[in-house]
Amino acid sequence: MKNIFLILIIMSAGFLFSNTNFRVMSYNALNFDGTSRLSDFQTVLENSEPDILICQEIKSEAGANAMLSVLNAAIGGYARSAFILDTDLNNMLYYKTSIGTLVSQDEINTSPRDISEYIMNIDGNTIRFYSCHLKASTGYEAERLAAVAILRNHLNGLSEGTEFIIVGDMNFYTSSETGYLKFIADETNNIGKAEDVCTEVGNWHENASYSDVHTQSTRETSFGGGAGGGLDDKFDFIFGNYEINNSSGIEYSSGTFTSYGNDGAHFDQSINDGTNSAVPANVADALYEASDHLPVYADFVSLSGGQPSGYVFISEYIEGSGNNKYLEIYNGTGSDVNLSDYDVAIYYNGSTTPGSTIGLSGVLPDNDVYVLAHSSAIVWTGTPDQTSGSLGFNGDDVVALRKFTSLVDVIGQIGVQQVWGSGDTTTQNHTLRRKLEITEGDSNGDDVFDPSIEWDGYAQDIVDGLGSHTMVNPRITVTSPNGGNIWERGENRNITWTSSDFTENVKIELYKNSTSAYTELINSTNNDGLWQWNIPPEQAIASDYKIRISDAGDGVPNDESDSLFSISGIYRIYEIQTTADSLEGPSPYLGENVKISGIVTAVTSNGYYLQDAAGAWNGIYIYDNNHFPGRGDSLIITGLVDEYYSLTELKDLTEYSLESSNNVLPDSILISTGNIAQEKYEGVFVYVINAECINDDLGYAEWLVNDSSGDVRIDDQMYLYSPSVGVLYNITGVVNYSFNDFKIEPRDAGDISLFTPDAPVNINVEVIADGDSIKISWDNEGYEYKIYSCDDPYGTFDTLETTVTNTVQAILPAPVDIKKFYRVTAE
Repeated sequence: MKNIFLILIIMSAGFLFSNTNFRVMSYNALNFDGTSRLSDFQTVLENSEPDILICQEIKSEAGANAMLSVLNAAIGGYARSAFILDTDLNNMLYYKTSIGTLVSQDEINTSPRDISEYIMNIDGNTIRFYSCHLKASTGYEAERLAAVAILRNHLNGLSEGTEFIIVGDMNFYTSSETGYLKFIADETNNIGKAEDVCTEVGNWHENASYSDVHTQSTRETSFGGGAGGGLDDKFDFIFGNYEINNSSGIEYSSGTFTSYGNDGAHFDQSINDGTNSAVPANVADALYEASDHLPVYADFVSLSGGQPSGYVFISEYIEGSGNNKYLEIYNGTGSDVNLSDYDVAIYYNGSTTPGSTIGLSGVLPDNDVYVLAHSSAIVWTGTPDQTSGSLGFNGDDVVALRKFTSLVDVIGQIGVQQVWGSGDTTTQNHTLRRKLEITEGDSNGDDVFDPSIEWDGYAQDIVDGLGSHTMVNPRITVTSPNGGNIWERGENRNITWTSSDFTENVKIELYKNSTSAYTELINSTNNDGLWQWNIPPEQAIASDYKIRISDAGDGVPNDESDSLFSISGIYRIYEIQTTADSLEGPSPYLGENVKISGIVTAVTSNGYYLQDAAGAWNGIYIYDNNHFPGRGDSLIITGLVDEYYSLTELKDLTEYSLESSNNVLPDSILISTGNIAQEKYEGVFVYVINAECINDDLGYAEWLVNDSSGDVRIDDQMYLYSPSVGVLYNITGVVNYSFNDFKIEPRDAGDISLFTPDAPVNINVEVIADGDSIKISWDNEGYEYKIYSCDDPYGTFDTLETTVTNTVQAILPAPVDIKKFYRVTAE
């Protein structure tokens, strides 16, 4: 992901925010390059007045600048995000600087084009915007689902309570499509769950029932690269995070989703055919010319004071005799709440609009209650915090707590007149008290209301619980690592947390932001506040980790580190060397500074080879003219990973530490000459045997050998040797890569010797358990072995049983009814 940090925001602790209303618009600008349609876009934007405009299909930097100029000419006061070229269908965000600040932007890698992330700060509230342009056309449902799944995984990795808005050209034909369902699905992790702010859902394609929300095409006839066919599809969407209206942070202004310019009377027609009752004729014409998509917008409000950790909700409802009507309101936010932001609304007789509203006042401390009573209520002997003659309801009326007119908690179903519930838990002639485990209100006024789910019921005029409320709010809070920590791979570290109203076992997971992946560290452990993590030596070094702790049973409650922490340490050389496909290519750490350790296996005139284990991928060349270690020295170094003409090396050292000397070198490994030319052996200590010199002068003091498996070059980086054609050699050295060839680099005269087969030693014959086979084994390896047999230990061994190469055993059929003796020869 490509990350651009734009600005650091510093705020005075005494600075007071006011609530800010803002309009978010999504607009597919149809391959806009800034050379045409400027006046059309200006007409559209000056009439729709978006505060935040998120575009798809901005073709170039010039197009990005041109759209900014259009906005500033139409309205003024806009800035934009950075332009990131992904394809020719790029995203852009424009915003009024008076509304908020763009903190950072990012790209989430999806196909066929990236999803853009923009993080803004509005009134001290952090809100993330995502612009999507999913794969078009029927037959690509799987591709759309794949992109949405990547975004959902990313969102699930954010902190609990993160607020976000997702917009774009989604190309969904129906709300039953898997990609759409992925946005709104209930999953184990619902941090990334979204809700469509448009309530008209179903099969939108070619369906006149949804004619008022269709967004494509504005034209019956195709031109300018856009689609034709008239308005018959809803491809453009705005999603908010699930339950975005929670009385804190960013709130959606219900009912404001608009397909701009669509009057519902242009199904399968151009937007400017005849009369358009939604916009003036010049705007309809501009919408027709500007793009084949209509823009969509929705209005939001940023509530002042940031996002509290909990909720304000109705904790007791008393529908008593006569005028004995009471409401108890509880503050579970973790901080004091200014009740002047709230009111109580009563919807009478199935009405969809309040018949009366009662504004609240004063400051409600955390974990305290506020009692609102009818002015003539007498059954409770306590003193209410506020009385009102308007607090009248009869059990079949809807009672709602609102903040800035947004629903916070609703008793009943708006638009329906009935008595809800049964038995003791009915809304008429009963007292209802919120169950102790309920920690937030029911802000959905449209769903069917069943009081038994969240409320305990009592007989009429029971008021002994009024004036106090206890909330059992199971919580887990990660305390370490909680962001900014730097831990080392291979060490033991304590993961710590606190919990309240919760005693069950917990699960601990490691989250990695770059992959949006969770790795289980322990499935279940005691909820005692501490678990020691033995960080594996091979744990990936990175700075984008979080710890997540949750109920081991159902995952709730849960918490994760507030911000990212790092795991540092010494890289294993195989991590630097191993390529993405484990075959060939550049180091995955190319251009990064890394710390490694190892034993010097060879020294050159301008560097040395370092290895931390025997075998493939475990060696690397260090280009270093400032230090002069000896063979067998143990070093810890930090340097820059580079590909010098495709040779992976470290250079520009910033740390060099000699830990010890005269150490045993990692074992050299036997490789056939035809297998040397592989990336995994680059820098590795190896040897070949029985390799015939087939060319003694390739130029530049290089010569060629072959052990019958393929050719390999022998070079003189450290030692010059004069070979003879036709002679068999054993050669030890490190593997180098230069001038497009892999080469063995002998270090001194001891690394080259004439090939002389050794007789096998300690020959052993063993009958295998099945009785049908025998195993003949010996100690030394590296040659071609011939196994002969004879029935007389003093006879002539002239029966060749088998030939094997580079091994220390052979399996033969067991002799039947005769004795056999075996001789093994190395050749």
